[in-house]
Amino acid sequence: MVKKNKIFVKKNSPIFEVFEYSPALKLGLSNAIANVNRIGIEKIEKKIKNLSRFFLNEMKPFSKFIFYENSELNVGINTFSIKGIKTSVIYDFLIKKKILTSVSNVQTSTHYFKKKNVNSVIRVSFHYYNKIEEIKKLKKCLIDLIKK
Repeated sequence: MVKKNKIFVKKNSPIFEVFEYSPALKLGLSNAIANVNRIGIEKIEKKIKNLSRFFLNEMKPFSKFIFYENSELNVGINTFSIKGIKTSVIYDFLIKKKILTSVSNVQTSTHYFKKKNVNSVIRVSFHYYNKIEEIKKLKKCLIDLIKK
């Protein structure tokens, strides 16, 4: 607080900030919370689970795909690999098709990866704003990749 060219510091207050905050992030979080409240958490959860189920069912006929989730505990995060294709190749192929995924590896979850005996997987996360058409595009791109 500045008063008559003097700076006053509140007694017993810290003299340094721990970190700077981002007003944009706070506004974004506020809007996200408002959207969840408007749509309803149950409706969002149901849609995300349905998108994941749709994806898994669409990919089930293709034996080259290995999924790592428990299908009984289906959520919006789906991890997979493709037999004979490095995850980095899958990731690069999808990013060129404007499909954003990520690569999770042993550093992400050492115990899990050792248990599954894998080094890396592709992670695709569905959200309530995603559409079936987008998942169909993902499927088509993945099928194109395994046919190469």
